[in-house]
Amino acid sequence: MVIDSIIVCTADAGVAITNTASLTPTGGTVVNSAATLQLVVFGCNVPPDVTFQELTTWGAQTFSWQLQNQAKGQLFSVPPSQGSQAIGYTLTATASESGAASTAVSGALFITNSQSGMMNIARLQVTLSSGQSITPSCSLTTPFVSSNGNNFVFGGINSGGSTTVLPYLGNGFGTGIAGALNNFNTLGTITQFFLPEFSSARCPFNITLTNPGSQTVQVTAQVNWGFGGMYTLANPVQQQVSLRPPDKFFPVGNCVTLSNQVIAGQLAVTNGFPNQQQVCVQGSQAPYQQPPAVDYTLTASVGPEVSQGCTAGTPKRFTIANTATATPVGAAAAPATGTADVVNLDIQCPAAAAAPAAPVASPPTNNQVLQSVGSQLAVTVGGFQTYALSSYVWTVQQSADTNDTVSLSIGAPKRTLNFTVRVTKQPPQDTAHFVAGQITARNPGPATSEVTAVFVTAGDASVPATCDSSRPGGLVLNANEALTCTFNVSWSRGNDAGFLGARVEAKDGKFFASPAQFDFSAVRRADPVGATATVSVDLTGVAPDNSTAAAWLARGAGALPSTDDSKNASLAATTSESKDYVFGVDVGPFAAPAPCGAYSLSSVATVTPAGAPATSVARAAANVSVAVAGCGAQQVQQLQSVAAPGSLAPTVSGVKTALVARDAWSAAADAPPAPVKVASGASGDVSFTVNFVKAPANEFEVSGSVDVVNSSPNEAAEVAGVAVTLNPDGGAAPKTVEATCGDKTFPFSLATGATVTCTFVAKVDTDASGRVVATVTDASGKKSDAAPAAFGFGGAAERRASNTNDCATAKTGKLVGVGTWQPNKVLGYQETDRKICATTPVQVKATLGPFGPRQCGTFQVLHVATATPLARGAAPATLVTPVTVEVTGCPKDGVPAVPLVTVAPPKVELEERYTWRVTLSDSAPNPLVIKQTQPVKVVFVARTARDAAEKTATLDGTVTLEGAGSDPLPLQSASVSIYDGQSAYTSAPLDCGPASAPGGAVTVPAKGAGPLACKFSAKGLTPGDGVVFAALIPAGATGPLPTNPLAYSVAGAAKNGVGRCADLGNSLQLLQGGRAAPWQPVFAGQPFGGSACRQGTDRFVAWFGGDASGRPALPACGDYAFDGTVTVLPQGGSDAVTGQTKFAVKVTDCAPGR
Repeated sequence: MVIDSIIVCTADAGVAITNTASLTPTGGTVVNSAATLQLVVFGCNVPPDVTFQELTTWGAQTFSWQLQNQAKGQLFSVPPSQGSQAIGYTLTATASESGAASTAVSGALFITNSQSGMMNIARLQVTLSSGQSITPSCSLTTPFVSSNGNNFVFGGINSGGSTTVLPYLGNGFGTGIAGALNNFNTLGTITQFFLPEFSSARCPFNITLTNPGSQTVQVTAQVNWGFGGMYTLANPVQQQVSLRPPDKFFPVGNCVTLSNQVIAGQLAVTNGFPNQQQVCVQGSQAPYQQPPAVDYTLTASVGPEVSQGCTAGTPKRFTIANTATATPVGAAAAPATGTADVVNLDIQCPAAAAAPAAPVASPPTNNQVLQSVGSQLAVTVGGFQTYALSSYVWTVQQSADTNDTVSLSIGAPKRTLNFTVRVTKQPPQDTAHFVAGQITARNPGPATSEVTAVFVTAGDASVPATCDSSRPGGLVLNANEALTCTFNVSWSRGNDAGFLGARVEAKDGKFFASPAQFDFSAVRRADPVGATATVSVDLTGVAPDNSTAAAWLARGAGALPSTDDSKNASLAATTSESKDYVFGVDVGPFAAPAPCGAYSLSSVATVTPAGAPATSVARAAANVSVAVAGCGAQQVQQLQSVAAPGSLAPTVSGVKTALVARDAWSAAADAPPAPVKVASGASGDVSFTVNFVKAPANEFEVSGSVDVVNSSPNEAAEVAGVAVTLNPDGGAAPKTVEATCGDKTFPFSLATGATVTCTFVAKVDTDASGRVVATVTDASGKKSDAAPAAFGFGGAAERRASNTNDCATAKTGKLVGVGTWQPNKVLGYQETDRKICATTPVQVKATLGPFGPRQCGTFQVLHVATATPLARGAAPATLVTPVTVEVTGCPKDGVPAVPLVTVAPPKVELEERYTWRVTLSDSAPNPLVIKQTQPVKVVFVARTARDAAEKTATLDGTVTLEGAGSDPLPLQSASVSIYDGQSAYTSAPLDCGPASAPGGAVTVPAKGAGPLACKFSAKGLTPGDGVVFAALIPAGATGPLPTNPLAYSVAGAAKNGVGRCADLGNSLQLLQGGRAAPWQPVFAGQPFGGSACRQGTDRFVAWFGGDASGRPALPACGDYAFDGTVTVLPQGGSDAVTGQTKFAVKVTDCAPGR
């Protein structure tokens, strides 16, 4: 019984298969006869392709809190007529790490079998450099059906079905096979799974680090395949991830809710504490950013009533005790408290203490009335009753049973994704508080008073009260008459006690009631609302053509109604308790001409409590990307950002500064060299000292995070870039760097409601404080700025740089100009290299000349010295020292005047040129034999690689020649010599116009005829500071005219990347007799193409003898030759590279007449 093709390789010696036959005559002796077959199976050494996906680091930290509550003064002395006394406090909440942070690494391995026949993955292990390891479980990325027509599926239950369950055989093999394998155990055991032909598996993993000791960790994947795991990867797949900061950070107890309790005895105090306000510690790694201190005020009421019981000449003291509490949010931790020192408030009693105008026997409490008498009206406030509205609290969570991306092909069956919505009902909480009471205005007489308005007051705020205008006389009060008004106002400080006053406005003045206290000890509560809740789910799908039509997705089994459908009570899903809902969403099937690319599916669950305010509605989203492949090249579309303008919002957090100590190298001349004065035909010596100086230097480093959130409720957004600009105070130059968003490369898609954390590190030129501004750019070029975040170096961390520049290579002796040039050997002096690790003076000695009869005049020769730190990537320090040369004594007769030569500062451009490589392999045998009615599928694997960039400099400049004599001056050659600051000269021809060949003979016009402008361009120079020298050799001379060389710098030069990305293409051609065959291979799915900016492996499949769906195309029988080529064309001008594969194709078994 053949169930499928399985590759099971043996060792070189193979295995022995022994078949023993037994003959047992009736009543006789058994006769045995054995036959042995030595079986050797080979060809299993084709490795699987293994890559990491979705590598993410996770961190969690639990915090505990401490409070410091401090009064800004402990003693206040005030007169009873002052009215009030403000007492300031400062509250400082400090979080500390409670226990060690927990760290984990998650991700997935993507394994592909690119050969025909099943592959036994015998061992699969993911190991961290910190010592932890795990064996992940795997599942196929797409359903597998055997290509040989058996339709056998491991793990399947229906004949001809398909499965994503990998065939797992446990620790043994061979059970039930007819016959026996001798020495079976020598083959080893199969402990993992079979990977079907041309199939891929995704193997997610999650590893917790017990004690991460470094900033990074290396993740390594080791795979053994073949029977018994006889093969292993020569180079295990490795990738390094950063732990600090982690990609995802989950703080526990990082926020607290503040409250306080004030005990002031009989003193009325208005509490200005930020009750119910939350403060949080910020950041994703230590040192964390503590919340700022909070300043607040308690205001004591100081009126005549407080002097009740005063002793003449003796102050009356009130004490105020104030305790603050910080209750952790979302953590089972004890609250932290901070008690301030007791504050004493002394009332200055008058020498003869008079009774107050409106004596009050005791402090105000509920239903107690305080009275203040004005010229006509006495106003009182009281009769308080407090109320509270409460509502059950509902929360919701939603998750999908798949990873972030689901892969489907054109023509594949639909895929059902299961979503889980977890609805939780929590005990009721107060949502609103109210205070009701009454205000009475009494007219003691004798005159009549007319009231115009009545208000209940709380500090400076006031709300109109409701008065009974139907009383006889309306709002006009005769002597000894009273007006009673009622109020019911909201209270925003929860269950905290408070004070309310009153103001009555009449035609003859305004009259006030002293504040009276109320509390919630006898609060009345109505039955809580929200006892039941409606649950709904809204699905949104976005296709690559930017259409929001959801035709490619549908609600499946157990589907919850949408928000709109829930408005119909008969359709609504209502619950009165916590509950889990599991429902399906059908994705696909996708059929041509549906576009391939990335589809976005968003499921938003909404829980609406019955009768509760809108603020009680809870929502949770789950997002899944669906990657659809299998289109022709002309149908492939890329998902473009359809986010609303401004949907990307950045926030800067966790800004830290550091003083990074390293050594800096510089070079300086002891003194300007003395001029060299020589006669024509002679040489002159020059001597001077260059000091290479090593000195400590600080670099001013600023680092932090940028959280980018896609605030669009419906659509994904494309993040094209995240830039961070540091703006130091004091006029220093700003510095802009690009943030790094984990392992993502720009541009990338950000799902609706999702947040990505990017990090930045930048250096500024000064230790001045300043501001950090983050700018995120979307696909349309729209930029959104974050609110500025401050930075400063007052408490900056201090550390030593890893590359400290301890030592350097010092170069001296390079001289450029007339007197150093020699025929056919431009470089006349050799440099001296030496390694130095401390400040070192180096004496430079050289001989210039001899100078020819046409080299008289005063000009310069430049000496170039460099100090290049040995630390990798460190920039050299360059010193250009001019040496003045005066040459006299040239013959006057027959020697033309030296023209004026001006070398303009050249344009410098730094180029990074990347080199690409590509290979193409296939799964076809050679020859590939196919039957006319049985198409064969061939898998092609294209592997692209990008080498490190070669960095060079390009110079473009102009040299102007202006005649100095009455006759033109013919030159036999005109060029520039460029010293690139390292070790070599480069000669570039001067192009002086169509009248002369570049670098060849040219004539300098006579004086007054105007200048001659000549251009030059030099490429491939070593990037670094250097010198340009115009080498102009007159006709008949052996050396150049005396001209001044010009130093140039690469600082601030423009940069150009060539080949950073590349365009990909392919050409698959079937030939017959040297010409294109009448039938050609047809792609099954997406071909190799598009663009790439990093190395990778691409697979594409072609049918030979069939159409895109694998149906027979009935090709003509005969012999063919296949020639396949993939092309990588670097963007920016580099040459294309190709990978090629060839094999013979033979079509057989044609029907008669075909």
